[in-house]
Parts: sequence; structure tokens; C-alpha cells
Amino acid sequence: MFIQQINDYYKALIGEDILIYPLEEKELKNLPYFIRQIYTLYYIEFFNHKYICMLNTTQENTPLEIEKHRAKVMEVFNVVTIVAFTTMNAYNRKRLIERKIPFIIPGKQMYLPMLMIDLREQFSANNTKPTILSIPAQIIILSYLLGKPINEKSLG
Repeated sequence: MFIQQINDYYKALIGEDILIYPLEEKELKNLPYFIRQIYTLYYIEFFNHKYICMLNTTQENTPLEIEKHRAKVMEVFNVVTIVAFTTMNAYNRKRLIERKIPFIIPGKQMYLPMLMIDLREQFSANNTKPTILSIPAQIIILSYLLGKPINEKSLG
């Protein structure tokens, strides 16, 4: 399901599908056991390039740990590796960007520096001011301008 979310997110942003398929068991044997426990590894192909996608859905590691895990996977497979998360706080995303670690968080952000892609979901602040005064505001202003205090009788 998470793989489909990555594909849907990519398609919504770029306009085309990506090819995603799991690594075979024999390929995973060269990786340390703890990496196989933390991540699910997939090949991911787009823009005529093949990458490895490390899906981390179980725990949030620090950017330093992620960098070390990613380096080990790249060392074993000699392929650029992208890390994918279901969620991650903004502070750790910023730290990943500072370390130039490619990552995808469907619906939030896609940072792929090797392709010069940094797409973020941003919301514009809704700072529109009302153009008319509400009726209660009009009554208060008029009573002030006329010098007449508001009491229960004047409201009824």
C-alpha cells in the first residue's frame, strides 16, 4: 500500500508512473541483518534511471543513522539510494536535506538532489481581511459615533 502511495504521489507531481519492484531475497543476503529489519528495499525506476528505495515504516531513525544505513546499502549495491518514510517531522527533514540524503514522504515532500528535485507541500497563509463589517460591529461603531451608549433596550 505504501508503495502505491509513492507511485500516486510521484504521478501527481511529475505526471507519469514509476516502476517499483522488490529486491530478491538472494540480493538482500549481502546486507546486514539490522538493515533488513528496519527497511523494506525496492528497486524504483524513473527518468530512465534505476535506484533503490529504502522504505522505513516502523521507526524513526536520526538523520545520521539514516545516512549510515543508506551508505551501507549503496556500498553493497553500487546504486543511488532513496529513503522513503510515511511521516517525519520538519526538523529531521531539514537535517536530511542538509546532508543531501534523497527522500520521499508521500503527500509532504520529495527531495531528490541527484535529479535537482525539491518539491514541498506548502500552504499559503489566508490573510484576507473582511471587506464589510458585520451587523454587530456596525451597531457598535454607529452608537460610538452618535454618542449613545448601548444597553439592553437599544438592542431589543
